[in-house]
Amino acid sequence: GDMGYLLFYTAGESEFFEKMNAFEEVARTLHFEEEIGLEPLIRHQILAQEYAQSGNWEGAIQEVEQMRVLHPEDKELQKSLAYLYSVAGNIAFVQLGDLAKAERMFQRALELNPNQPQVKKTLKLVQTAEKETADLTITKGDK
Repeated sequence: GDMGYLLFYTAGESEFFEKMNAFEEVARTLHFEEEIGLEPLIRHQILAQEYAQSGNWEGAIQEVEQMRVLHPEDKELQKSLAYLYSVAGNIAFVQLGDLAKAERMFQRALELNPNQPQVKKTLKLVQTAEKETADLTITKGDK
């Protein structure tokens, strides 16, 4: 209830925000949740930060997608989500060599924020690579 919030904030608002930003404190902050009933938005934000910092971009994406469900009109959230999709796309392309996944991630990034020339360029590269892979497969089959 409200008392929980009150007790939490008396520790000092600055301390609260330090906790929000400090990665080591994330787990502890999440334990407060049951007593205090953290806003779902804040909970998703904490989890998204935790996932992003540990390199789990898809986990971060899921959390920010949940935040967008709660605030569909928030343009900044949309931009953040577009950025996360572009990072996930880069990882799929460069590190995993998963072209189909990279293409999906980049397309979603551009749906959310079309004004990303670099993402458009990389998407073209991915699509070219996919086409070349397909052509190679056909050539091999003919022999």
